[in-house]
Amino acid sequence: MKKLYLTYFTLWLFTGNLMAQIAEPFGNLIYMDSLTFLPPDSLITINNPENNVWEIGQPEKTIFNSANTGKRVMITDSVNFYPENCNDYFLIKLPIPDYYWGEAILSFYHRYDTDSLTDGGVIEISYDNGTSWINIINDNYHIATNFIGLYNDTIKGGEYGFSGKSAGWQYVELYWWWVALTGTKSASSVNYDSPVIRFRFKSDAVNTNKEGWVIDDIVLRGYDVGGAISDVSILYPVIFPNPATDFIHFKLTDEYYPGLSFSLYNSQGQLALTKPVTESKMDISFLKPGVYLYKIEKDGEFLKTGTIIKQ
Repeated sequence: MKKLYLTYFTLWLFTGNLMAQIAEPFGNLIYMDSLTFLPPDSLITINNPENNVWEIGQPEKTIFNSANTGKRVMITDSVNFYPENCNDYFLIKLPIPDYYWGEAILSFYHRYDTDSLTDGGVIEISYDNGTSWINIINDNYHIATNFIGLYNDTIKGGEYGFSGKSAGWQYVELYWWWVALTGTKSASSVNYDSPVIRFRFKSDAVNTNKEGWVIDDIVLRGYDVGGAISDVSILYPVIFPNPATDFIHFKLTDEYYPGLSFSLYNSQGQLALTKPVTESKMDISFLKPGVYLYKIEKDGEFLKTGTIIKQ
């Protein structure tokens, strides 16, 4: 496990080598942990390892024949095809330090090769120490979430998951805004202090000799956001989804709309769109695909800038 706190090196790594990250955090980077596979990381647990298809090792298959970085990966058997009737998983415990996290990002690279719409991988999260689980795509316990590269296929039973065959290594980013309020317990069984992520692989009773799922370069990052939740939601409007196709949405309080304006600039610095923000939804379907810089102003004063990818 490699922990990096806020140093010049961390800032360089964050802005340089991690350009694949798209979500724009509001706060300062205060925690970073690269979950390594040599030796196995203390935050990773393989459930019942003697009878689990998941293992840490060097991939030696036809398609999965190398890691994305280094040599070792998390993989559904490093040599053989995945078996029938799988329902195996490994866990990642999200560490909560002694300070508040305003935001958290868990990112990784992965490949998959499964029976399309039948077998595949699912990411789940628990807020009650593993008693109950929800598919990550349904996690709405936070002010905002933004899941980049997450699945839009389903596996057997209609559950959302990664299925079929990926085109090489793919990047996934799981972003939560106000993910963990240290020392704060909810009135229900939900406990934001102890979230656990589960990567679960499922297969049916038919073995068609597919290679399964391989995961590499898992990185956890935490960001500090000062002030109360209500202050953050007013001062820093959330723009989602990102990437976007036809519409973007704004998350902010209703009384903050008057005087709010939104502008987009293309990669050549040319103004592509400018208009007042009068509702929570804005049409961008007419824009060409690409990366755009956005600027938000309130009553003519600069408020926030960032980037949006138009698909």
